[in-house]
Amino acid sequence: MIQFGLIGGRGGGKLNCDASGSQLFDNSSFDCGTENWAFDAGYPSTITDNGDGSIHLKGDTEYGSIVPTKATHPDGSYNITISVSGIVGVGKVSIRDTVGIWHSQTLIDGTNIYPYTGDIDTVNIGADNDVTFECDFQFVGLEVAVPLVVTYNGEPVTFNGSIVTYIA
Repeated sequence: MIQFGLIGGRGGGKLNCDASGSQLFDNSSFDCGTENWAFDAGYPSTITDNGDGSIHLKGDTEYGSIVPTKATHPDGSYNITISVSGIVGVGKVSIRDTVGIWHSQTLIDGTNIYPYTGDIDTVNIGADNDVTFECDFQFVGLEVAVPLVVTYNGEPVTFNGSIVTYIA
């Protein structure tokens, strides 16, 4: 017998957990719980689906973090956006490039937007040398930063014949 139907996911239906819109991370809004998110095997942590479109992280080790299962991205300009609440302890977002250099920023309650330029090998978001760290993540997204045209008095600014842009 073959049965058709929808299973799993929030709301009783199977959700698409792939990256949506301009997002590069799968399941950025955690609609599929912890699917496509894990922890760094070298620094275990407990990741729990809160059942409301957010996940809870408890850093069981000094660098316990969430890690997207698809983290490698080519050289470029990116914005990583993290909505987090209930931070206990000290946290950070860390991006490791393909040469092995870590680029880190402090993680605070609320919406955090971090610009990053370079290639991406790994992204870890969580404890910063703090075994007491824990928090709830509502969103973790990665997007290509869009260059914006610099204007003066409503007109594009040029330099050596090229329009001047900046990355937001």
